[in-house]
Amino acid sequence: MSDRSKELERALEAYEQVTTLPASHGIDAFQDTTIEAVFGRVWTRSGLTRKERRWITLSVAAMTGSPVAVESHLRAALASGDISDEELLEWTIHFAHYAGWPLAANSYMVLRRVQAEIAASQADTD
Repeated sequence: MSDRSKELERALEAYEQVTTLPASHGIDAFQDTTIEAVFGRVWTRSGLTRKERRWITLSVAAMTGSPVAVESHLRAALASGDISDEELLEWTIHFAHYAGWPLAANSYMVLRRVQAEIAASQADTD
């Protein structure tokens, strides 16, 4: 296996671990670049744990005010088990005091919706 193939395999594996979604490569240049750079080079660095990277990413996503970004990162954090419901609630409270109540309220609403959806899907499987 070539070095390039190994790097791509590592990037695809990191994508699946971080997002908890199946990875696909070769769809388009934007997705390929995202997988290779963000997941292959940033999320796989040794300086921070995956959980620490999640906190940073969640905070930045919440600062943008983008509900799509917040939802995808909240969902992945919960699905991976990296961050608990209780920790996310505390993060929201802490975030509110540093970033402002409106941004935190947006994140809180997305968090509660994601938690409700997860609970409903778990109830359906029980």
